[in-house]
Amino acid sequence: MAELQVEPSELVATSNELSTVADGLRTGITSLDNEVSGLMGTGWTGSAASAYADVWKEWHEGAAQVAAGLSRMSALLNEAAAKYTSTDAEGGGHIAGSGL
Repeated sequence: MAELQVEPSELVATSNELSTVADGLRTGITSLDNEVSGLMGTGWTGSAASAYADVWKEWHEGAAQVAAGLSRMSALLNEAAAKYTSTDAEGGGHIAGSGL
């Protein structure tokens, strides 16, 4: 039988990194939103402006999905770490209680 070894602290550390990256991405998106809004608000019109706006919207939605995905992965890693810790403690309690 294969042995599974997990260090919950490593899961939590990775979760924290993912959360930091997601927050940084959201901050960057907000900054870019301000820049692009300023550009689009200068009266830029025409087919180039429309094409840019369409591509910007698509990129923005994709970047938001990436940030949400990173946050979700962070949460899942934290949940996994908590479950591994709980299961390990429970197993240890059963062994200690068995008198072995």
